[in-house]
Amino acid sequence: MDTVTTDKNNAEKAAVESATRWIALLDEGDLPATWEQSAQHLKSAVPKAHWTKNLRSRVALGPLKSRKLLSAAYAKATLPGSPEGEFVVIQFESSFEYKASALEMVTPILEKDGQWRVSGYSMR
Repeated sequence: MDTVTTDKNNAEKAAVESATRWIALLDEGDLPATWEQSAQHLKSAVPKAHWTKNLRSRVALGPLKSRKLLSAAYAKATLPGSPEGEFVVIQFESSFEYKASALEMVTPILEKDGQWRVSGYSMR
């Protein structure tokens, strides 16, 4: 088996696990914890108060009804607005009480301590 593929697959799996734990905090409405558990790059770029204010619109959609992993794509490069490093771009198809269909994108980065932490979140 190709080691690059194995490393890529392990990276994607670890990043999805990290993103799933992180997004559970968002589902619970614990917005301060989402910021605290995020990557250093995100915390340096976005003040906690601004982060939590921006995520209130997500919480207003009501409880999660369903979430399905659509994709997880490993990238070792610089993503726009992010530092150079290893990323996994994860997409979830989600449904909430007040929004039947949503696409959530969570982007963990591998930090210097070897842990995957969310460096970006968006929803359409």
